[in-house]
Amino acid sequence: MDFINKPNYDYSQTLWMKMFLSEPDFENNRSEVFINFEQALEIIKAVDAITQGITKIIYLVGWQGLGHDDCYPCMDTVNEYLKRECDATGRDSFLWLFEEAKKYNTVVSVHGNISDAVEQTPLFKELADANALVNDLEGKPAVLQTLNGRDCYKTSYKQLWESGLFKKIFDRFCQTVPVREAGTVHLDNFCIAESLNPK
Repeated sequence: MDFINKPNYDYSQTLWMKMFLSEPDFENNRSEVFINFEQALEIIKAVDAITQGITKIIYLVGWQGLGHDDCYPCMDTVNEYLKRECDATGRDSFLWLFEEAKKYNTVVSVHGNISDAVEQTPLFKELADANALVNDLEGKPAVLQTLNGRDCYKTSYKQLWESGLFKKIFDRFCQTVPVREAGTVHLDNFCIAESLNPK
């Protein structure tokens, strides 16, 4: 438990921000890209030049699936639309950006979300079968909002943990992007929703 007593960064002395890369265009089954990985490095260089070398953390938004708020709670697919032409995969380009950013006093990490789940996520059936989604009065997974025009459900943290699905999701996440090495991740929308008819 040493990590609890020894934070990786002094956030009072660190500039940290999000960078919005892309959002899904489900109608055309593609990603609308605002900043690709190559362009992200140019922004990182510029920010480093005006911040006199202080430590910076950039949390990439829209790095996964087809963009922002896609695939949750799974985070194990890098957005292929963000890749450099010279790389074989989006993940290759992500890893390139991660390493190159270090030269500019910048840690690259990601924005993610384990609170929300969409039916299109690869683990949706497993989440439902494990009762790891918040239920409605009839005991069925409850639609509580929309993400990118798609029905969105909330995960039950207790069942997500006890079912082993949290570990499965997080292990795959850590194998996809180097969040352990980054030493920081931005998991937002951390909210608690209660089943109306717990099983």
